[in-house]
Amino acid sequence: MNSLFRYSICTVLFLLCYNISIVSAQNYSCIKTDASYYFYDSTSQAILAARIDSVAVAGNETRYFGMKQIRQTDYGCFIPNGESWMGEYVSESSNGIFQFVVYPFSPPDSANVFTIKSKGSLGETWHFYNYHTINHYVEAKVTQISLANFWGISDSVKTISLQRKNALGQNVSDPINGQRILLSKNYGLIRLPKFDDFNYNLAFYDLCGKTNPVTGLTNQTFEEIFDFQPGDEFHISYDNSYYNILYWVETGSIIHRILERISGYNGDTLSYKIAQCKTTALSINVGQVTITNSSDTILVNYVKSYYPSFVLEPKEPHITRLWDGPFELNNNEMGLSTTNVLDIAGIPWKLTDAIWPLWSNDPQQCFSYTMMDDYDNSAYFYTGLGGPYHYHLGINTSSYRKLVYFKKGSVSWGTPLDCQTILHTSIPEDKKLFKILISPNPVVNSANITIPETMQLPVNVEFTSISGSAVLSIEIRNYNQVVDLSNLPAGIYLARFLYEDGSVSFEKFIRQ
Repeated sequence: MNSLFRYSICTVLFLLCYNISIVSAQNYSCIKTDASYYFYDSTSQAILAARIDSVAVAGNETRYFGMKQIRQTDYGCFIPNGESWMGEYVSESSNGIFQFVVYPFSPPDSANVFTIKSKGSLGETWHFYNYHTINHYVEAKVTQISLANFWGISDSVKTISLQRKNALGQNVSDPINGQRILLSKNYGLIRLPKFDDFNYNLAFYDLCGKTNPVTGLTNQTFEEIFDFQPGDEFHISYDNSYYNILYWVETGSIIHRILERISGYNGDTLSYKIAQCKTTALSINVGQVTITNSSDTILVNYVKSYYPSFVLEPKEPHITRLWDGPFELNNNEMGLSTTNVLDIAGIPWKLTDAIWPLWSNDPQQCFSYTMMDDYDNSAYFYTGLGGPYHYHLGINTSSYRKLVYFKKGSVSWGTPLDCQTILHTSIPEDKKLFKILISPNPVVNSANITIPETMQLPVNVEFTSISGSAVLSIEIRNYNQVVDLSNLPAGIYLARFLYEDGSVSFEKFIRQ
């Protein structure tokens, strides 16, 4: 009968055969080994990577082992070679049954096993997951087999619907109910749960890209991140005040306009000629501010070998030796732009060094957190917008480098800086040594602002958060004035003093 359909010249029979083949096709596979696959959760805007690193065959069973990731063990340590988010391994039997085996912490704890019948027919049911502590299970049922469109292509897709049930087979209320797993005939699973968090933080991820060939959203490369073209502009606000918040402050603004893309010295370097407009306000001692302005053409080199984490997949562990001492373990993540990262949709970003450093004298056994002044070493890189950009805030540290505007081709975002305004930012010589004091520092509820009597009153003061958001504006009319700051949340703030002649000075303080 299949042969008759295959070779029939009758259009009606051909269409009938096509529809039957969609329903009865049995060559679906949950696991693909030909590429790295990327899955996206629209709620958290997180991206996970799935890559099969090795395959073992024993009799009628094939085991697939995915990319390792950083994993916390049940005894409070972190290990760099933990199981994938899809499980310690995925087994495939000859009858098309795939089982995703997840150990809650580490063997020999009892495993969570998730079962998918890739050859399941329309209407077929089975136990997708059995709960350990109660005689309940999640039933899987093939509810639809049809053509679906994704990435602009069509493929036959099985819809597997999930429902929690008790020992009597009765429906039980649960967030899992109504959730769907999607199995594509040629691309494997295109929607699935994050198996390692199934019982803690239920989330479903949708396929968003793959490599070989590159399709959809994939891991950003060095070449994509630093892909600048003549006419591109990047406006940056920055603050460099590492570990010396009470002693010096450096803040400023930079405008970069790409003039020319120059061929690299070799395959490891991208070079650009850039028009730079820059201002820097440097306070070395309390109340002593020096402002430096410049407008020049500079040559900037981006060296690929300086960014080894770019070749890593999201969540792929990276161990580097620091000097001759212990190891540092870095976690690498990738995701989509969000409002608290970059307020424009559709610009992918990569976050490197995304967790606190993990240190160990015996990296095969146990890493543990090392926290230094709450300092976060994370850095953001945007496709086509470069980097690193960062936002660090600690008890005694503060630092940020953030995009406030960009223009790339016909696309622009943010509020642009003005080069002429930057170049005319200055402090008159008679004000550079004036000491405006904020005490006590740190501030508890109120602060005493002391203005030298040689200065002209009033002086306007604008308080901003470390991210640059204005939080309070007051006018100082006395040379010694108490200001109520009790409504400010605990954190690090910058006081910007605005003089009548338009000049400025800066002071940083902590609100406890």
